[in-house]
Amino acid sequence: MSEESVPRKELRRLVARHHLSKATLTLIAQATLPKIASDQRLDDGQLHSVHQAIEVLLLSGLRSDTEIAAGIREQREHGGKRWRDHFWRERLTLAAAAWEAQGRPKPAPPGQLATVPPIPPQPPSEIGEDTGKTLAA
Repeated sequence: MSEESVPRKELRRLVARHHLSKATLTLIAQATLPKIASDQRLDDGQLHSVHQAIEVLLLSGLRSDTEIAAGIREQREHGGKRWRDHFWRERLTLAAAAWEAQGRPKPAPPGQLATVPPIPPQPPSEIGEDTGKTLAA
């Protein structure tokens, strides 16, 4: 049996701390990751996304298992084909306002969060290409 991953442990603690049911956790996962099956085991990246989604939901004012489940169901039933877009836009707006009301700095716009300078290409002689030499294994 393999050891439980850090993202899985952290999500499990968050879920327990806020008394979220398995049914609500499934709704959150489906709202966050639209292409997953309800019985699919999530990988660490997906678990991290669900963890962040729960934090946004809590910060946006949905404080209980019942409120979170009702909010997701309401939007899913009445929000049309793009219900996820509308739901998360509203939740993120409310969470950002709550974040700022707590005196925290406003986060950077999403396009600026992942801006990483490109890694310059290495000349062929440094990586063993086009030199006639082979790299030692």
